[in-house]
Amino acid sequence: MTEDLSTLLSKEYNCVISNSDDKFLSIQPSISLYQVGIGEEFGQAATATTFGPLASCALTRELPRFTFDIYALFGISGATGCALTHSFVIPLDVVKTRAQTAPESYSTINIVTDIVEKEGISGLLTGAQATLAGYAWYGISVYPSYAFFKRFLGHTVLTPDLAVAHANDIALIAGALAAVIASLGLTPLEAARIRVVTDPTRYKSLGLIGTLKTIALEGSENESVELSSSLQSLYKGLPSLMTRQVIFGSIKFLAFEQACAAIYSASPMLRDATWTSLLVSLVAGGFSGALSCFVSQPADAVLTYVSQDDQSRTSSTGNNKGLGVLEGSRLMIEEGGVSSLFRGLGSRSLWAASIISGQFLLYDIFRNFFGVNTEDLSQIYNVNL
Repeated sequence: MTEDLSTLLSKEYNCVISNSDDKFLSIQPSISLYQVGIGEEFGQAATATTFGPLASCALTRELPRFTFDIYALFGISGATGCALTHSFVIPLDVVKTRAQTAPESYSTINIVTDIVEKEGISGLLTGAQATLAGYAWYGISVYPSYAFFKRFLGHTVLTPDLAVAHANDIALIAGALAAVIASLGLTPLEAARIRVVTDPTRYKSLGLIGTLKTIALEGSENESVELSSSLQSLYKGLPSLMTRQVIFGSIKFLAFEQACAAIYSASPMLRDATWTSLLVSLVAGGFSGALSCFVSQPADAVLTYVSQDDQSRTSSTGNNKGLGVLEGSRLMIEEGGVSSLFRGLGSRSLWAASIISGQFLLYDIFRNFFGVNTEDLSQIYNVNL
């Protein structure tokens, strides 16, 4: 064993037994450690040896394979985090939706007072059932999906060299694919939420299930409506919602990861404690939420437009059934100009920054609690001589 280890050293060094029980080895002559200014190569002073700079931490990598249990815990962490954060910002969501659907009656400044006067304090919580159900689904689907697609693209589709070179592209594509999956369950629930918020007199008393049933039966003269017609009614907002979610989701994950990297690069010591790393998640989440909100705002405005009740507006065909993203955008611009696509941006930006910062914070908290954080899912390369 001593001879094998010696082959790893320069000729002037040897491995020798350092105690009587033949278990420990040492390198002779002793290696001197000294501080050197590495400068441009490493960006800071480092402890150097004859063999090169001494690493400040062990070499680590992600586990080569994630089990189903790991992805399930990602989903539980995401669902809990999303449901909790959205429960706190439901009033902001109501304000944003009212500002988009009734601009002649509601403005960002007086909307809260107007709702409280007409509907009471409970009016600020309108659509809570659909909101919590929708974003519990969002969390349980988008976070494990993002982790899966990111690993699949980086470990299976691309070679290691290409994966490193296209890390940002992988994050964008993984976020977009995860958003597509989330949209499939979120679309009918978001349609129900918008109905309740825009017309609480008609829909609030029906509850979530009743509202979904009413939407599914639209356009039918009896309750024996075909499945295809029901799905068409429930998913008529899918194109615009999926567009919004793909844009928002891909930018959200990429911006969050880049913001975290920038913060840790400026202050590496923030990694040392759990509470400081959670603070980084909170700040980076707020930034990514605001940026994603701005980029996806037109799609969100179109989604709200096409999800309103058919009787609230007319198009050239007399109804809005099957209204797509492009057609909805055209009608909005014709009716209210380009500015209509950015209606409600102020309240939505505040909503998104609050939501996404809370999502990532709680997601990391629950990942720590369940033992599936980054450190738990890493392998450490440690050499003991």
